[in-house]
Amino acid sequence: MWSRLYSQFTGDNTPTLDLQQEQNVHTNSSSPNHLVILVNGLFGSRYNWDYISEVLHEHLDTTTTLIHVSKANEFTATYAGIDACGSALAAEIRNIITASPSLQRISFIGHSMGGLISRYAAGELYNTENSSIASLKPCHFISMATPHLGCEPEETSPAQIPLVSWLQLPFGLDNLVNTISPTISSTLYRRSGGQFFLSDSDNDQLPLLYRLSQDCPLENRYFWSALASFETRTAYANSTGDYFVGWANSSIRDIHELPRFLPGTKGRGVVREDPLEMAWSPESRPSVEKCGDAVGLDPGYGHVATSVNDIMDASTAQDLVSKEEEIKNDAPTLHSIPNALNRTSTIDSTSTINIDRFNAGVKIPEPPVNVAEPRGTRKSRSEYIKASLGSLRQLQWRRIDCCFAGAAMPLLAHQHMQVQRKWINYEGMATAKHLALQLAAMEEILKRTRSGDAAGAGAAPSRCGEGQRIK
Repeated sequence: MWSRLYSQFTGDNTPTLDLQQEQNVHTNSSSPNHLVILVNGLFGSRYNWDYISEVLHEHLDTTTTLIHVSKANEFTATYAGIDACGSALAAEIRNIITASPSLQRISFIGHSMGGLISRYAAGELYNTENSSIASLKPCHFISMATPHLGCEPEETSPAQIPLVSWLQLPFGLDNLVNTISPTISSTLYRRSGGQFFLSDSDNDQLPLLYRLSQDCPLENRYFWSALASFETRTAYANSTGDYFVGWANSSIRDIHELPRFLPGTKGRGVVREDPLEMAWSPESRPSVEKCGDAVGLDPGYGHVATSVNDIMDASTAQDLVSKEEEIKNDAPTLHSIPNALNRTSTIDSTSTINIDRFNAGVKIPEPPVNVAEPRGTRKSRSEYIKASLGSLRQLQWRRIDCCFAGAAMPLLAHQHMQVQRKWINYEGMATAKHLALQLAAMEEILKRTRSGDAAGAGAAPSRCGEGQRIK
């Protein structure tokens, strides 16, 4: 206990003896094949994941899964910059893989800045020849309240900072805040603070967050391709109450594309989610479609999430299916949803997922490549944010929208989502369990898909299936 308190107050990240035994604690097997990395955000620590790691351990197959809470970047060490933190995480992953030669697959769960750190580490570890990450097959990428686009005080920007709009500054002061925000952020959070506002310009390079949405061959960093290589991508986003990360930012949408909730809508966790198959890229969905049993894990339509009590009572994602109701035109919670973001699937009479319209005209996008700009031609922050949003939206994301307006402390939504401290962020417990159930469901779909592929193709492994580590 004393060592934990010491590390919290001093920032000493040296693992104590009990933490060095983490592999034995978080897996029931001496030869796990799936590495799940949990990455904390700004000024966060390993302890922020206590509850979520406990719930994941409860619902995932611990005979095959190694759940590792990252210790590479904690407290003020997160101020060193997203790139420095990403490289530290990459080194940590290499050490884990060396110590666990049975590992074959890798997944990331990142909260807030942890999602950006994860994206950087994945790009650094990515192998363009075999689409592997540190010689492992990429499976699931899950971000939680992550500022994918950075920060911008402008209220109409998808990277807006909610706190600035809440202040309702009079005319003139808003321009002042827009001007001084990058300086304040850099002063408080050092290098990371400048990167959040895309005001970094190391060695005449483009802003890091913009480069994170591209492939950068000259740096040997393939950020976009690494993100594209994951079997599934999921973004949890707070619709209200998150003072630092806006809804559009964390859900990778533009402002005008956000679902509109009726005034007075209250929530204590997940309030809307895309169909489960939306986590897969269109070109990958046929393998899911072949898995008839997988339908039981997904109701097959866009829906309002079940209640907090239903989630807490569920043992598997399948337990939630019978409680979920299809959204009607005049649903009590959602007023309207843009068609482009809410194309829903149906379940046909043969119990297979009918996703033909998702796959119509599917064309795998080409990775955007970072090209250095001549001196004196740098774009504005808004232009970089717009370009980053366009690049990230070339990839398929399953969006899960949360609301904590009905919570006892609604302005702690950013912390609630991760259940950083159970005694104060208990409102997020159902969201944490939802995360565990959805990850378990996606793993079950992959497992059943692999079984179907093996039966029909002479045991040929799927991209995220069992087999040898990629050489």
